[in-house]
Amino acid sequence: MAIVIALTGSISIAATTLACTGTPNARTPKQPPEVRVTGTAPHVITVAWRAPAAATAAAEYGVYVNGGRIAVTKRTAHAVTGLACGRTYRLGVDVVAATGRRSANTTLVGSTKRCSTAGRTSSTARRLPFGAWGNYREAWGGTFSGGEITVTPADMLKRLRTVRAARMRVVVSMAAGSKSDYQNPDGTFNMGMWKARLDAFRKVDFSAFLRDGTIVAQMLIDDLDYSNWGGTAVSNRELDEMAGYSKQFWPTLRTAVRARPTSLTTREYGGSGTPYDWSFLDAAWDQYSAKMGNPAAHVAAEVAAAKRQALGLVVGLNLLTGGNGSSRLPGPDKYSSRWAMSPAEVVRYGTPLIRHPYTCAFLMWSAKYDYSASNAHLKYRYFKRPEIRQAMRTLRALADRRSAPRCSAPGR
Repeated sequence: MAIVIALTGSISIAATTLACTGTPNARTPKQPPEVRVTGTAPHVITVAWRAPAAATAAAEYGVYVNGGRIAVTKRTAHAVTGLACGRTYRLGVDVVAATGRRSANTTLVGSTKRCSTAGRTSSTARRLPFGAWGNYREAWGGTFSGGEITVTPADMLKRLRTVRAARMRVVVSMAAGSKSDYQNPDGTFNMGMWKARLDAFRKVDFSAFLRDGTIVAQMLIDDLDYSNWGGTAVSNRELDEMAGYSKQFWPTLRTAVRARPTSLTTREYGGSGTPYDWSFLDAAWDQYSAKMGNPAAHVAAEVAAAKRQALGLVVGLNLLTGGNGSSRLPGPDKYSSRWAMSPAEVVRYGTPLIRHPYTCAFLMWSAKYDYSASNAHLKYRYFKRPEIRQAMRTLRALADRRSAPRCSAPGR
């Protein structure tokens, strides 16, 4: 701002404010020059660029994949990890000046190397993980060969050793935990809080459990419907950013979200009505209930939707609230107005889901109420009922007769 002062014979003063034209430091920085791909691997593309001129010196750089920012760095090179092999990506780099202003994005195209077949036979020859959510120690072994566990940095290794000793394979929930831990006061999703939760695991070395297949995937987030997030859905772009953030630290850890492939395209689940071009998310999750109709037709439709989005598929049954009422067993706690599945339902619904060769795990909801000290409405122990145990043994035998692909689309 400039002040112009005019002096007259009577010494009156008039002040005029002139419009600011800005200073060089407030100008939008120029795009980073010479952005190029300097190296590739089956799951990695390394990009580099030249530092901008001193007049627009960068405080940092943003790195983008398919339009979404996946990293911020002060260096002039970055290795983008966790990519699918044999795929082409739109890459970009922008400059962030000390003032906070961003340059336009310099974009280019890069491709990862083709997938290697080395070691694929042993990986895909593993049996289909069969189990339930919230498996407590009493549930390991026996009927189940898999499960979902929510871990903390303090107990993760101990719990994984228990899983391995029982020769089981699990999906782990690391940052997912309780959604209230990463919600804003208005109930909307807070990416920074979610990333901070995942950061707490960076010093936990669970690489051995990834190598031997004990860990099937990481569940990034649950309850994705917009009604759980203050009326604002967690967008597909945010989901992919979460998956990409995980893969910066653990490139081989598969990422999954508990939402059906057909739901991910809807606005209620953060979609735009068309399939999203996922860069980092590996798998979706289909939890079947009786109201969804014919189970064989249902899983076929979800598999088709997963393939259109280049995603793998975890399946399972909504055991405790997804029945048709024939069991006369009410659901637990706040779900007591719904019905648990009968033994006949368990076998009838579960069989086509397990038999579909595309599915990578079969995990049911939920065992946690069987091992919970507080259980206001579930006056029975579902998994301890003899008829339910027999239905589980029937499905386990089916799961043991088929191999499980990786929890990602073929070639990723």
